[in-house]
Amino acid sequence: MFRTTPNTQVIRPADASEIKFAWVAALTFQGPTILALARQNLPDLGLATDYHTTMARGAYIVRQEHAPLVILYASGSEVALALEVWERLCARRIGARVISVPCFELFQTQDQSYKSKILHHQGGLAVSIEAADELGWHQFIGQKGLTVSMNDFGRSDAPQKVGDYFGFHAELIEKRILDRLNEA
Repeated sequence: MFRTTPNTQVIRPADASEIKFAWVAALTFQGPTILALARQNLPDLGLATDYHTTMARGAYIVRQEHAPLVILYASGSEVALALEVWERLCARRIGARVISVPCFELFQTQDQSYKSKILHHQGGLAVSIEAADELGWHQFIGQKGLTVSMNDFGRSDAPQKVGDYFGFHAELIEKRILDRLNEA
């Protein structure tokens, strides 16, 4: 919802290092910034090591194995989940890349060369993973990409059960990806 508000920067950090740099981004932005933080404890992934090559870019490559057939885009708490999916795909010898996308607005300010680097799929499958509506993700995954998102609101239960309901588990996402790859 906040991403649809004009002149507002929304940052959804994945871990402590991204939170630290999110504060820097908030202080340098000429307008309101919303930091969307997770309620649950998140692992420290050690993703963002330099502000200018990570958070300031809005999206950056976190992991890559070989020539990627699958590109996983995620933000916030789902970056750790995308890394689990990446490990599962790599174990199957399927080349994959994980891209953390903490801030759509910062990404949109990048030059075309950088945007092309992040958006270049080389005919592979682009997948977005976020515990929210798919709104905005098609700028990354295109119209043929796969979204792992929520199209329902108001579920209340233990996090594991809500995750089961919406399909936010590595093995379920891996299955959806494999099914899509087998369709091609």
